[in-house]
Amino acid sequence: MPKKPAPEPLSADIDQDADLLANFDREARIQSEYDALIACFSDLDGHRQKIAEVLSRQVATLIVEMLIAEAHFSVHGTVEDMQQGKDYTIKRISPYFQVYQQSASSCSTAIKNILSMYPKEDKVKVENELDDLQSFFKRYK
Repeated sequence: MPKKPAPEPLSADIDQDADLLANFDREARIQSEYDALIACFSDLDGHRQKIAEVLSRQVATLIVEMLIAEAHFSVHGTVEDMQQGKDYTIKRISPYFQVYQQSASSCSTAIKNILSMYPKEDKVKVENELDDLQSFFKRYK
């Protein structure tokens, strides 16, 4: 099966003069990310493949939410002023940036869960000349 190309960056969908994401189709982008992830994990079999599909749907959604949040804080910054009364404002971390950080963490965890379903490879100890030399000297101490 031929690999699907990775989705285009979100920056093409951002209209900074009008609505931030006026031309953005969230569902189409989630489907595009999902298709790319399924292609990556297509070598899993049976129930592992079904679990990977569920987790891939979650990851695809998180990736799109991260792209939306990133588009917002790349334009407006990661710190914003929050009104605390008539004449008083405080600085706070942008909620979009917080969503981005939480989504990145969740996305990373879900991908690790998918990768953990692959069989473990046998670890082969690699010895080099330095190991041989050190073991030689240890014998004659």
